[in-house]
Amino acid sequence: MPLTLALLGVSAPEVAAAGTPGAVVAAAPGAGGAGCGQGGARGVRPAKSAGSAKPVRSAKPAKKAAGSGCVVRGAVAGPRGERGLRGPRGPKGERGLAGTSEPCTDVDTVRGPGNYEFTAALRGGRVFLGHRTVTPTPGVYSWKDLTTRLNPGFPRSACGVALIREISTVRVKVLTTGGDLYETFCTHPATGPVVWTCPAGWTPLVRP
Repeated sequence: MPLTLALLGVSAPEVAAAGTPGAVVAAAPGAGGAGCGQGGARGVRPAKSAGSAKPVRSAKPAKKAAGSGCVVRGAVAGPRGERGLRGPRGPKGERGLAGTSEPCTDVDTVRGPGNYEFTAALRGGRVFLGHRTVTPTPGVYSWKDLTTRLNPGFPRSACGVALIREISTVRVKVLTTGGDLYETFCTHPATGPVVWTCPAGWTPLVRP
């Protein structure tokens, strides 16, 4: 038996203790697992007789450190680690729903005869032809709606307006969102106050 222990690397005192009846051999430091403190070897102590041994109360098992066989008593949480790196960008989201479209607005102005000014305005899907005096001070506009039943054929998708004056005739044009061009005209007296006469409806022109 001593020879066997010696071949296994047991120290000489432990070999001697192994040959002594009733002796207990202490485990070598570190035998409880790598890095676990055992408080040092206590050496060899004589064993108590079977009749004098007192019953031992079983203690609650101590917690073990994660990832090791070490017994940790009264462990304290370590410091908080550094913030991790930012993750990759997520996939592109789906396209949102189309919003509601608002009616187009536009305006155009030309100089009329004498001290008059003529203006065409597109607002709320309708076209108005207006006039006012500009001298000696700008006056108040008087408007005529060109989208009534007296002027049929007005395109509801009109999005731009323009006008041109030819002596006593004013031509008003609108451009639709689809690229179509329409025209109507109004006349006024050559002299005196401006009174509009708009006998025609809207005529489609050759689209640009």
